[in-house]
Amino acid sequence: MCHESSKLVMFDERDLVRLLRSAVKKEGGQSAFAKNHGTNRVRVNKLLSGKAHAGDAVAKVLGLRKVYVADQ
Repeated sequence: MCHESSKLVMFDERDLVRLLRSAVKKEGGQSAFAKNHGTNRVRVNKLLSGKAHAGDAVAKVLGLRKVYVADQ
């Protein structure tokens, strides 16, 4: 099944971290972001430092969804 979209923008893990960093700053820091989104500051810190990969929940908070792309 293919999903057609007239405006598809792709992000990689680095882009997601940049978006997360911006969201964290906008919300007043890691602790505030974590509290507002039901996670903990340690998890947010690990994501920002590249020690953990973002999952579906973080993507959703940033207004994104995970998709899979076939290598050609």
